[in-house]
Amino acid sequence: MKLLSRLKNFYQKNKNVIEIISLIFLVIVIFILFFHKFFIKGELVNASSFLYLWYPWAKVRPENLTGIQNFIVSDWVDFHIPSFTYVKNASLKLIASGYSFRSSWGTPSGSIMGIVTIHEPLILFFIKVFKEQLGATLLFIAKPVLAFIGATLLFKELKLNRYVSLLCSLSFAFSVPVISFIYGTPITGIVALVFIFYFVVRLSKTLSVKNIVFYVLSTIWLITTGFPSTIMYGVIFSFLLFVFLVLTNKDFDKKKKIQIISFFTIVNLLILGIWAWSILPNLTNLRGVDLRYREGYGAKKLHGSHFLQWLYPNFCGNATTIPRVCDSNWIETSTSSGIVSLITLFLGLPAILFKHKNRRFFLYFLFITCFSFFLIFNVGGITEIVAKLPLFSISPSTRLVFLIPLLTTVSACLSFDIILKECKNKENRQKIILFWVAIGVVIAIIFSINFDKLTGHLRLLDRPSLIRDAKEFLVVAVLGLTILLLTLFIKNKLIKKVLLVILSLIAVFDLYFYNSNFLPYLKEEYVFPMTEGIEYLQKNTKPEDRIFAIERVFLPNTNYYYGINSLTGHDWRTEAFNEAMQPIEEGVFKHAGTMQFFNRVKVRISSEDIKNYLRFNRIKYIVQGPSSLNPEDDVAFIQSNVSDYINVKEPIKYIIDISQPEVLENIHLRGLCNSEMKEIFGKNDVRVNVIDEKGESLLVPILEINSKCVGEDYLKIRTAKVKLEENSKLSLEILNSKNWKLAAYSAQDIRKDTTLEGNINTYELVGMIFARVSEKEIYPKVHDKGDLLIHAVSEKTSTAYFYSCKDLSDEECKNNLKNFKITNPRDLREFNEVFQTFQEVPFNYYKEGEMSFDTSGVNERGVIILSDNYFKGWNSKEGEVFKGFLGSMNIFVEKPGDSVNLSYTNEYLLAGIIISVISTSLLAGLLLFYRKKKLLVE
Repeated sequence: MKLLSRLKNFYQKNKNVIEIISLIFLVIVIFILFFHKFFIKGELVNASSFLYLWYPWAKVRPENLTGIQNFIVSDWVDFHIPSFTYVKNASLKLIASGYSFRSSWGTPSGSIMGIVTIHEPLILFFIKVFKEQLGATLLFIAKPVLAFIGATLLFKELKLNRYVSLLCSLSFAFSVPVISFIYGTPITGIVALVFIFYFVVRLSKTLSVKNIVFYVLSTIWLITTGFPSTIMYGVIFSFLLFVFLVLTNKDFDKKKKIQIISFFTIVNLLILGIWAWSILPNLTNLRGVDLRYREGYGAKKLHGSHFLQWLYPNFCGNATTIPRVCDSNWIETSTSSGIVSLITLFLGLPAILFKHKNRRFFLYFLFITCFSFFLIFNVGGITEIVAKLPLFSISPSTRLVFLIPLLTTVSACLSFDIILKECKNKENRQKIILFWVAIGVVIAIIFSINFDKLTGHLRLLDRPSLIRDAKEFLVVAVLGLTILLLTLFIKNKLIKKVLLVILSLIAVFDLYFYNSNFLPYLKEEYVFPMTEGIEYLQKNTKPEDRIFAIERVFLPNTNYYYGINSLTGHDWRTEAFNEAMQPIEEGVFKHAGTMQFFNRVKVRISSEDIKNYLRFNRIKYIVQGPSSLNPEDDVAFIQSNVSDYINVKEPIKYIIDISQPEVLENIHLRGLCNSEMKEIFGKNDVRVNVIDEKGESLLVPILEINSKCVGEDYLKIRTAKVKLEENSKLSLEILNSKNWKLAAYSAQDIRKDTTLEGNINTYELVGMIFARVSEKEIYPKVHDKGDLLIHAVSEKTSTAYFYSCKDLSDEECKNNLKNFKITNPRDLREFNEVFQTFQEVPFNYYKEGEMSFDTSGVNERGVIILSDNYFKGWNSKEGEVFKGFLGSMNIFVEKPGDSVNLSYTNEYLLAGIIISVISTSLLAGLLLFYRKKKLLVE
């Protein structure tokens, strides 16, 4: 008994410390369980985990990744692979100047709008110290950990209930930050924003040097994340929040409020100056990157389903385990912070009725911001107005939705904490319940009005997935609502704490249920698979060589990891590259949203002209997948984005396996046709049969064919209504077509509308369209081991070229090169005539920021032509470097010796460093000045 009494006394004396230690231990256990595949099984999280989506030829396909192919992963694969490899390998000098020749066209890579983000501190630390594989995993896990710490600090500063804070901090940490590996640094920006909010709240109460320094560092961290919309909206909202809190602070008089806001404004401007050493060098990149491909994308594409995806993340499918059923992508699935957070926010809404000092105003600010988001995303025309504002016009991007989970959890935490206190009063409880009923009725009316539309939409979703989600949703919603209500109305403090801990665990489970699909774990041996084709390319290409990857056969930015330079990399966005690709396919980038992938027919059927053009661009090999040669034998390779069309000359037969009972009534075949022809098919040109399990065939009568080349260019076939049994087959034959052209060597969608138990569903079937061509191959096949087919363009590709200026003045010589243009494939003959006059200039070496040419065979004045993008900052002691032939980098040499050397230093780096030093000095002086004025405290 004495021991129990002592323990009880010890607990009472150290109650607070014991609770904190217990909660810390609980949080550690939660994080270990959430990421158990790493902590317990030793599996790694890596961007390469989804490479099989881009490598249909690869022999490694992880068993745990059997989801739907979704090419949106290109954004983050393209980002992480070059980021990590660049940071791991680059010197500090190159990290500062941001140049990378692995970009295929000599594009500087910077921390804003570059293909990589190389100044973000988490990437720099984890990748430099722990290398790519372990470093990437620790980087991924660090983001939710930091998000939890930042949210906890913010809620503590707002003096919220410790257990309410635990609930909301966990809800935020396991929402957006968990899928951060998909979206990269835009999510890191959201994590940084939590710390910015924390220091903003501190600064709105007390201006101290320490708080200002940490605010500056947090804002710089946000800037390093490099995604313009996240930075702009984050900084703008944090600034407005500070102004809002200062103006509503009754402890400051009017004069002091003006002084504080003015001081804070100056500090924010100086932050840009302090980080000028990183921002200014990126002007080179911004000037070189062609952003026109983004026109029509971004915020203008936001739609009304955002609100419903906020409630139910899989409302449009998730493109990983559930097929899409509406115009959406993974970005929108990140808008949810979990069912528990939403219920908490709903129950906390009556908080606007009660006064709680600055927290009430903080809550008002968040509500206004959330409502503004709702309006921007869902009311027609607002996004277009916002996109035209100067501050928002750079990139009105959907990545803005990443802010929603942060605003939701903060609002939920603040409001519910107020309700938790106010529910103790009987009169207040009545007001709160009345408010809930009123809001509940409004919500019920809204959903009842749209009930048919919503249920019709939900029927489009994959039924097993919808049932699974509905079960989880109901269990979590009922448990969450019950526990929250018990927490509000039970008076026992210990029970309240226990209930809130249980609720926190339920919230984590709910978020794991949805977000675990976005965790790309792999065992170490599966990370970056090595195949025979890759080994061959590594052994047989030099740093200055490039390959031409066609038909998505080679992931654009794996050239960073494997060290194989791919011409068709992600750096196609430069204007010079866009122009230079026109000879291969005219208008190739005119409507490209991300990147146009070239069909092999485009590259192979031309004459020696195209071959020489590829040689000029240092293409040593054309690389493709084996199935693009014989699609009738190998249908594993699916490529729907090609633009070469061949008439159907021989019958095409689709044999489609039916895996579940369906009803055949309509077939839609997507194709491309000659818009000048009024009709393409007749009833006798198409035949449909159903083949049962026994192999017996039934001819299906065709009632109507609509093959007019209008609208979406579908061939629409209406057949007699026929039941399709499981394990039966559907045979569709196109017997003849004089006017319809189908994409050669590619898969096209066949869509049929089916009726099953009265519900309309879309069932997508994929078939292979092929046609035979007789063009002679002009590239010999040099390697075929199943994973890659490699065609040699020429053995003499590791060279630059020399153009003689004999009998020409300097200006005439340069202008001849600058004025030469080719805008379509027909101009290649003229190019070939000029190319024949060039003299080869071999490389001595070609590496990051430096290169050297062997000019011992050149004995006259002229220009060395290098098929890389020209950027200011390249210099040579031997001659003038300028933008010349086809926008490439040219070096005019008067008296070439045995070698000509070039080196790169970013033209804005020195100016950026000077501005950074001056701005840092000004901030230090400003802090001293205001401290003497007693505006700042120690």
